Amino acid sequence: MKTLIQLFQLQKRLSLLFLAFFFLFLGLPETHVQAQETSSGAISEDIPGLSDELPGTPPVAMETQEVLEHQLTVISLLQSGGWAMWPLGLFSIAIVALATFVMMMLRRSEFCPDSLSQELKLHAERFELRTALAKAESSPTYLGRMLARSLPYLDSDDEETLGRERVHEAMAEFGARNNGRYMSWVNYFSILAQAAPMLGLLGTVSGMIKAFSTMGREGMGDPTLLASNISEALVTTAVGLLIAVPALLFFFIFRNRLTQLVGRCVDVTDDFLDTALASLQSSGSGRHFLPDGLPKGTKASQRQGKAP
Repeated sequence: MKTLIQLFQLQKRLSLLFLAFFFLFLGLPETHVQAQETSSGAISEDIPGLSDELPGTPPVAMETQEVLEHQLTVISLLQSGGWAMWPLGLFSIAIVALATFVMMMLRRSEFCPDSLSQELKLHAERFELRTALAKAESSPTYLGRMLARSLPYLDSDDEETLGRERVHEAMAEFGARNNGRYMSWVNYFSILAQAAPMLGLLGTVSGMIKAFSTMGREGMGDPTLLASNISEALVTTAVGLLIAVPALLFFFIFRNRLTQLVGRCVDVTDDFLDTALASLQSSGSGRHFLPDGLPKGTKASQRQGKAP
């Protein structure tokens, strides 16, 4: 993050340097033109008739301004960015496609659907742990796979916790193995957010090289010869920052979304354990022998090899 901030500061300084350089050379001809206009105005005042406008003369300055405004479009502005706009355009397409994919991947229905949570809670109230385990094994969601991994570690002999510590260890192991797969897609936003400004900075350097090369060949008399090179330098920097900002926002938004969904699954599992433990304690030891509960004496260690 510190490196990214330093790059932003460097790009800002380069942009200010180019703006100052551009307006410096733009101001020199304007002063010369103003002096010519002043001298021509004095001459026209001395000679009668020169200040009179010819009939039917079109307003050339207004037409020129309209032509320039018509030519200055978004497409032409992007085209002035040069070769760097092609990879930056690919970056923008990649961000949109990646955001769509991650948004579909991090849906709540894919992690912790309400229907599955309600069914599991109902089975916990009835102490139907085997049915709950079978239901979890049949669900492809994150919650179902996590419970299928952790519920076999329940211990009905432990009437105080039902082996909650072993269950949490299994949940942590499942999260360490599976959360990285989701986070790897989210991390691509961070890569794009750091690569886009660097590519824009490379386009800025390319524009600087071309500008000084033009100055060496043509001199510094006509600033219009440098305009295209300065546009390339400034446009690539601006586009790189415009791509980096939403990519950085997407990174934090989807990372927090993933953390929230995983936390929700953990909360549902804890609620399942609390409900099952309350059902066991309220019904006495006879619950140990319910056909659909864990039989007394069945340890989690005996079922560890059968865990999916």
